[in-house]
Amino acid sequence: MIKKFDYKIIFILVIFFLYLGEYLLYKKYIYKEIDNSKLSSIENIIKYHNAPEYLLLNAFIKSDELTPIQRPYKHFKKNLEIYPLAGVSNKKTILCRNAHKTIFYESDKYGFNNPNFVWDNQEIKNVVIGSNFAHGACVERKNNITSKLSLLQNSIHLNLSYGKYGPLIKLAALREYSGQFKIENILWFTSIDSLTTDLNGELKSVILNKYLNEAKFSQNLKEKQKEIDNFVAKSIEKETEDHMARYIENLKEQNLNYRNRFLKLHTLRRYILDLNFLNKDNNKTREIVINKNFTKTLKQVTNLPWLKESNIYIIFKPTYEDFENETYNDYSVLLKKISKKNNFNFIDLKKKIEEKEINYLKLFNPPESIYKSIHNEIGHKVIAEIINENILN
Repeated sequence: MIKKFDYKIIFILVIFFLYLGEYLLYKKYIYKEIDNSKLSSIENIIKYHNAPEYLLLNAFIKSDELTPIQRPYKHFKKNLEIYPLAGVSNKKTILCRNAHKTIFYESDKYGFNNPNFVWDNQEIKNVVIGSNFAHGACVERKNNITSKLSLLQNSIHLNLSYGKYGPLIKLAALREYSGQFKIENILWFTSIDSLTTDLNGELKSVILNKYLNEAKFSQNLKEKQKEIDNFVAKSIEKETEDHMARYIENLKEQNLNYRNRFLKLHTLRRYILDLNFLNKDNNKTREIVINKNFTKTLKQVTNLPWLKESNIYIIFKPTYEDFENETYNDYSVLLKKISKKNNFNFIDLKKKIEEKEINYLKLFNPPESIYKSIHNEIGHKVIAEIINENILN
């Protein structure tokens, strides 16, 4: 039987650990000042890659050596004269940060993640086009999906992927950049987000809609790389300045009010609420529908004269969460029907991985990592092998 005195001790311990949790969470997320001079070189950025994002971006802008990527989706709602589809050309580019280090690549002459010699060829075995994974997240170029396929097939591959590419931007990239080649296969990576939120966002862009509705529309981007470089550089600079201003303003507000926040366990309560929100979002039922403009986009791809004899593979790629998500399977059924109707080859990567009895957790960063949803080197290698087998068959 617990004595009355014991209840007091339990109460005191509970209060102590609640406020200890509040303090530790605050220390974890609080601003830590880092000398900007330590972020002025590639070596130091790698060393300090856990620095706050805005400090890293600020360092990139002040360095002639480096540039961050800027995903094209950020321009959906802007009234632009030119809509860029990739990043700054011929520049050391930071792709992402995985659980271990910062990943860079040297962009090609059009801002994509390729060595420049690829553009000197007339024939291309595979054009890889997709979003973050196909872009190379988050591994070095030699270990990404494009390089692994190139090695397996002993052939030249072209990567026309970039972060957050939806169907319309993929169509635009193929129309702008693939016309000089004789191409055997188009490897079109897609996902639930690409078919839904990404496509819905792209449809807000006047320029991207022209690719969808006008069979011969082109911005002639190959001839405008200098303009693209200037536009992207200025966009990154403005975005970073805005980000820094908001961060510093929020920091000041948090520091001024922290005494009251601490007494009310603000950080701890917010952390618990965020966890509940994420769990609810992951279990949320989605309406199973594929926008009719996706099919229209694919038809525009097949109308490209230089792709008339190319094989098109629709590759449905699951996210980390999709391996436990029945919604993915429903989308797969719809996507397979669309592919068959349009004479495209279809590869469901989740199904292929499960058929091989591969533990999907091994294809991603560790579950306890904040980067758990990003594929590791094993993931790129295994997916390359699955695609290679299906193409050969």
